[in-house]
Parts: sequence; structure tokens; C-alpha cells
Amino acid sequence: MKIGIDIGGSHIGIALIENGKIISLQEKDIKIGNETERENFLLEQLKNMIYEILEKTKSDLSQIDLIGIAIPGTTSKGVVLHAPNIKIHNFNICEELEKEFNTKIQIRNDAKCAAMAEKNFGSLKNVKDAIFLTIGTGIGGAVFIDGKLLKPAKNDAFEIGHMVIQKNGKLCNCGRKG
Repeated sequence: MKIGIDIGGSHIGIALIENGKIISLQEKDIKIGNETERENFLLEQLKNMIYEILEKTKSDLSQIDLIGIAIPGTTSKGVVLHAPNIKIHNFNICEELEKEFNTKIQIRNDAKCAAMAEKNFGSLKNVKDAIFLTIGTGIGGAVFIDGKLLKPAKNDAFEIGHMVIQKNGKLCNCGRKG
């Protein structure tokens, strides 16, 4: 079994998954506090939710092969490099969770995770070439060529929509305007 976690700016979703099917799902609205509390708050919420879903389903941690995390931002080797919508930077969330759960933890950009789910289980299952877009607080995406996920050289996120739309417009969480 696997645990899938979707972290958003104001929401966390967690699912227990077996053979590609959701066994149990729970969601929680969150409000992340000030800068110094953000990482610890997020870590505690994730730990609590993982234990809750295991208890709810009467599952044991030893049955979990992987905990996968989707986050709106840029990640590398288990570290959240930059997640502007939740204001987290250079946080090694996987290392912290591995200490608690003693199982493999993976983290990736949320748009890429959504695209891979569609490719493996959804509408892109039989498609070789595709561009996948997510439209929410930001615009993210992924590209498949000949059935393979295209991996950018710089980082794991395709910042397809992170661009200035209106010169001198509204201030973005990344620090740029427009």
C-alpha cells in the first residue's frame, strides 16, 4: 500500500492507496501560521493525518511501501526548494518524515504528480504525446513525449504559467509583480 499526500496553500488531502485504487481519503483545511512556525506546523499536520488514516483503516505502517507527496513548488532530492504559495523554502521534508515513519518518502511538484496519475490511471493512459496543465492558484504542467515524462534540466517543475501577465500588476508570492 501507499500513502498519497496533496499539499495546497490552504488544504491537505491524504489517501491510502492499494493497487492504484483509493481505499480511504481524508482532507483538512489548514492555515499555516507565521514564517517560523510553517515547517513545523506542516510536519505535525502530515504526521497526524498519516496516523489518523492508518488508524481509520486499521492498517499498519509496516504495510506502507511508499509515502508520496505532491506540493505546489520546486523540489529536488526530497527538499522543497521553493513553494511560494505556502512560503516554504529549502525544507527537507522527506528526511523529517523518514525519521518518523521509517519508510521511503518521495516528493514532487503537484502538477507533475497529477500528470503522472492521469498517464498511469486516467485519460492519458493510451496517449504517447501530451501537454498536461493544472490551473489553480498558479498554472503548472508536465509534458509527455513518446510516453515518457519530459524532465527539465534545472528542476522538476514545469513553470508553464509562472510568468508576468500584467506589467506592474498584483504582487505574487514569488516576489514579482504581474
